[in-house]
Amino acid sequence: MILRITTLLSVGFFVIIELIALLNGSIRQNTLAFTSVDDRQTYHQSEIYVLDWKRNIAVNLTRDSADEYNADWSADGTKIAFDSNRDGHYQIYVKDLNTGTTSKFMSGANDDRFPSWSPNNQSIAYLSRPVKASAGSLTTWQIHIVKVDEHSSTVIPVNWDETAEEKPIWSPTSRYLTFRGYANGRSAIYSFDTETQAIRKVLTPEAQNWYPVWSPDGEYLSFMSQQRNGNTIYIANVESGDTQPLSSSNYPDDTISSWSPNGRYIAVVSNGTKVIVREQASGKVIFMSHQFPSRLYSVAWLPNNEDILINVDYGKNSRASGIYALNIVTDELHKLFQYTNGIKVINVAPQ
Repeated sequence: MILRITTLLSVGFFVIIELIALLNGSIRQNTLAFTSVDDRQTYHQSEIYVLDWKRNIAVNLTRDSADEYNADWSADGTKIAFDSNRDGHYQIYVKDLNTGTTSKFMSGANDDRFPSWSPNNQSIAYLSRPVKASAGSLTTWQIHIVKVDEHSSTVIPVNWDETAEEKPIWSPTSRYLTFRGYANGRSAIYSFDTETQAIRKVLTPEAQNWYPVWSPDGEYLSFMSQQRNGNTIYIANVESGDTQPLSSSNYPDDTISSWSPNGRYIAVVSNGTKVIVREQASGKVIFMSHQFPSRLYSVAWLPNNEDILINVDYGKNSRASGIYALNIVTDELHKLFQYTNGIKVINVAPQ
């Protein structure tokens, strides 16, 4: 392992170190990536960090005056793709964790955002639209799939009203790319088959449907459905098309879902301030956290199938804000990283 310490400053109980190079991809062990946002009002002044939660070390990967967002790991854990406006508009960049170098993935006149690395390590999907598109416009986004080695691009032929401004999600086999689109004023989940080039709408309730997440075995999709009486998590069998709510007694505002690595459990952010874990097969609640005084914006499992990562934001300069590990067996809450800035997304490295 080769390290060069260029900056050393205390952040709560932790130390931020600039890592120039790590051999054999060792940075990915016990590591997650996140975006730190300095300005909560405008979501500007953001950086990509990685955090080793075992050694309590946070690493600023970007260290740039521009805005950097949406970090996504390569399948082998040696690279991180992200979007940045460092050259005037948003484009996709790749940070090599072995060499410390950063390179532009694709050059062009469009805004390119939300990179998503395929599990087989061969492709990166992302959203692209003209730079001059109006702020908040959804109609102009296209989805591109680019072969990493060849840089050959496939543009998914969208035939609906709008494409949502969200990261596209790969199936575990890398065959399907799932994303959210709009048709007739409704948000629906779609799946693109990279082998046949076919687009299929996932059977979902007649409602606004958001945030698709694949099960580890690739058989199911979980997603949030915005019903009249609140948000509900649904499970769709990808092969049969059968779609059912995770539980008949869902709480009134279940939003973000995350599958445990073994596929047995689904963690859900409920009412924005509580974590509920259910068995996938039965929908039975096996764990319910206390209610946090601040909204939870991210939930992700650690490889042990017992700890769940959450980011809790108590407001700027609060020493209570940070990334926590919540153990569903002991109900213990352990702070992994303290921060005073906002944190948007937690992305655990492949183990």
